[in-house]
Amino acid sequence: MSKVGIGRGVVAVAVCGLLLGGTAGGAQAAQAGQPARTIQPTATCTQMDEQLWAFEADQVVAECHARRAARAAERVEMILGDPPGGTPAAKWHSENPHHARDFAERAATTDDPMQAADYAREVSAHAAVLSGAAQPVMEVYGLDLLVETKDAGRKDAELAARQAAREAWKAAGKAANQGDGQDMALNVAADQAEEQAWQAAREAGWLS
Repeated sequence: MSKVGIGRGVVAVAVCGLLLGGTAGGAQAAQAGQPARTIQPTATCTQMDEQLWAFEADQVVAECHARRAARAAERVEMILGDPPGGTPAAKWHSENPHHARDFAERAATTDDPMQAADYAREVSAHAAVLSGAAQPVMEVYGLDLLVETKDAGRKDAELAARQAAREAWKAAGKAANQGDGQDMALNVAADQAEEQAWQAAREAGWLS
C-alpha cells in the first residue's frame, strides 16, 4: 500500500503556519472591509482559460482551488448518512466532524495558491476516507497519514466509486505537491477527477 499524508508534513512549524494562514488571511480581509469570499460549489480551475493562467494571478488560482475544495466538502456531506467506508470511516469522521468544511473555508479565505491547493487536498482526503478508498494509520503534526485501502470483494458501481474517490484524492495531492498549486494541467486533472468522483458516487447510490 502506498502512503500519502493528508498534509504536506514538512515540519511542525510549517504545518502550523499553513493551518493558520487561511484564517488569518480571512480576518485581515474582514478588517480591511473587504467581503469574505463565499465557497462556490461548482466552478473550478477547469473553467479558467489559458490567458488567466498565463497572468499567474494568485488570487484567481487560489479561488479555483477553493471551489474544488467546496465541491469535495459537499460530496463529504452528502455521503454522511451511510458512509461507504463503513464503521471505521464513520468513527473517524465523528472525531473530525468539521474537518472537510473547515478546510474548504480556509481555502476560500487565502490568496495563496499553494495553501489553497493544500486545503483542497485535505478535503479530498476526507472524502476518500468516507468513501472507503483510504484509511488513517497515524497522526503527524495534528494531521492524519492515510494509506490506500484494498478493493477486494468490491465490484461494479461500488468499486468504480471507491476508485474514483481515491483518484480524486491522489490528483488533489499532485496538484498541491508536484505543481505547488499553480500547474494548469495538474489542477485541471484534479478538477476532472473530482467530477468523476461525484459521478461515480452518484451512480453507486452514495449521495443523499
